[in-house]
Amino acid sequence: MASEFIANRALLRFSDEVKARFAFIETLGFRCVRSEATLVRFESTKLAVTVYHENLSYEISSAIESVHGSDAYSFSEVLCLVNGERIEQYRDYAAHTVEGVAEGVRRLAELFRKCVDAGILNDRELFPRLKLQRSEWAKNYTLEIQLKQARNKSESAWAEKDFGKVVQALSPLQEHLDPSELKKLEYAKKHSNAST
Repeated sequence: MASEFIANRALLRFSDEVKARFAFIETLGFRCVRSEATLVRFESTKLAVTVYHENLSYEISSAIESVHGSDAYSFSEVLCLVNGERIEQYRDYAAHTVEGVAEGVRRLAELFRKCVDAGILNDRELFPRLKLQRSEWAKNYTLEIQLKQARNKSESAWAEKDFGKVVQALSPLQEHLDPSELKKLEYAKKHSNAST
């Protein structure tokens, strides 16, 4: 059964499409070093670009990494670095048919070429910049979670008129609150002090 699944993926002609559509990077010093039914890898003396067709989601995407061993960064991370506005519209293309694979690889190659034209492969600070961006995303995600939890706690406490708990929940995140939440916090501070 496993070999049937692999054979079916091979019929989608993913590796052929990738090698044809990404041939432009071979003119930039890359060569294809690995080609499988769901993965094609190109390497230069400094960088590796892997294009893949996800096994479960069937999404087509790519990653870039240093050949000297560093974290791999997804194409969406690279695209965000090059053009932050465009990332809002970008989604990996999922494909289950030969035609869909051809279209998905074409779209990815077109966007990847735009990143190359923007100088991403010549950026000596590429990996430090990607690492910093990833760190910022992680910080922002953590803050989002903390805000969500604080808001949930403060809403429950507000409904119970437990203003001390509202203050306790919102005060540590005061600089990130919106104007209405700041007013609620100030109100809670006044009323929690009044009750003590």
